[in-house]
Amino acid sequence: MQNTDEVRVATPEDRSGVLELLRLYHEENGGTNWDEEGAGRAIDASLVGANGFVGVIGPTEDIRAMTWVVPVMQPSLALEECAMIVKPEYREQGGYTSKIVKGAKLFAEKTGLRLHSRMTSRPDNQRKIESYRRHYGEPTTFHFFVYDPSPAPAGG
Repeated sequence: MQNTDEVRVATPEDRSGVLELLRLYHEENGGTNWDEEGAGRAIDASLVGANGFVGVIGPTEDIRAMTWVVPVMQPSLALEECAMIVKPEYREQGGYTSKIVKGAKLFAEKTGLRLHSRMTSRPDNQRKIESYRRHYGEPTTFHFFVYDPSPAPAGG
């Protein structure tokens, strides 16, 4: 029987649980409207290993944490973390954050590619930033600009 507290490579059967966690990630970190169809298209190629990797913790019916990395040119080929999230009810137990970060690092080690991770410096991200610091070392400095051509939501 598979240990459900260890990182495993997600499969197409995990799609629903992965999208659930992506939706939560978007709610916590987004700033644009959630696009379920677009998110599904983006994740599908990674679920079959055609464009990136998704690592999950938990059985298909209860995915507790995930990391999603894809290959990018920055300026040479590297892996970029698209999302890393642990369900809120599992954040205080079982070392899920450390395990899922180690899973992302394992993808980098298996491919031999550098892993790039980024996040906003918000007060509610401080624990995640400290966890990353423990696993990756000090962050590099860069500028991250966002251009959003979509109209602002009504009332916002």
